[in-house]
Amino acid sequence: MDAPRNHPEKISLVFLKLVVYFSMILCAAIILLTRPYLVSSIREAYLSPLWLFLGPLLFLVLFIGFLVLQSMEKSALTITLIDLLPVFFGIGLSVMLLHAAYREYDVRTLKKPLDIDFIAQFTTHKDARIRALAILALSASQFDDQYSSSLIHRALLDKDPVVQQAAKSVIEENLGIRFKNGAEGTKQAQDLMLDTYPSALLTRKGSP
Repeated sequence: MDAPRNHPEKISLVFLKLVVYFSMILCAAIILLTRPYLVSSIREAYLSPLWLFLGPLLFLVLFIGFLVLQSMEKSALTITLIDLLPVFFGIGLSVMLLHAAYREYDVRTLKKPLDIDFIAQFTTHKDARIRALAILALSASQFDDQYSSSLIHRALLDKDPVVQQAAKSVIEENLGIRFKNGAEGTKQAQDLMLDTYPSALLTRKGSP
């Protein structure tokens, strides 16, 4: 049998495989250690939720590279159980990291807006807090809808100040403006909703 020193290409392959394997371990450790900071930054809107996939995808690339190097080093007939342990480790960790990233991404990204008809059912609820929550459920993607604007305007005319404040908050959040406090601010919001449709206001807001 030939000595390993007579096959420098095999030695280089084994060394490269070890480098990739330990890079996988280092990458996994960095992902786990930096995850709390990354999630916190995404929650504070400093980073995009897409950053969640950077680490897991990098680990996956390293893992695929490791599999390629292992297949080059050994044939399928000479692979032992010990050789398969890093493979099982890589598969398990890849699935875990990608699943965790997707789950967090799913939480941090906007879902499909709730059906407006469904929300409207709660705008006439006898409990003012329920009516207010229904108005707050009108997201930016629903704000320029004519039916939504009528619900918001009706909420501004609600006898309960909690519902009025919810309607004002929706307008302020979507248009980036601030009304005065109390009845005067409610009157400002009512006048604004009567003057023009929210879609026109949103267009004006987005223009230079």
